[in-house]
Amino acid sequence: MKKIKRFPALCIKFIANCYGYKIGMIKVGKGKTIIEGDREVLRYFDISGYVFKKEPFNRKGNDK
Repeated sequence: MKKIKRFPALCIKFIANCYGYKIGMIKVGKGKTIIEGDREVLRYFDISGYVFKKEPFNRKGNDK
C-alpha cells in the first residue's frame, strides 16, 4: 500500500530525470512530513524552514 501512495512522486521524479532535471518534493500535512527527490538536491533544501514557515536564509552574506 505504501508504494502505491509513492507512485505519483516516483513518476514525477522519473519524468524530471528524463529531461535532465533534479527534483525535490516536500509534502506536509496531518502531522507527517514526506520528503522525496534526488539526494544531490535535497541537501540544499531548508526543509525545517519550509515546514515551519521561517524566513529564508540570507545566502548573500553581509555584502553592501
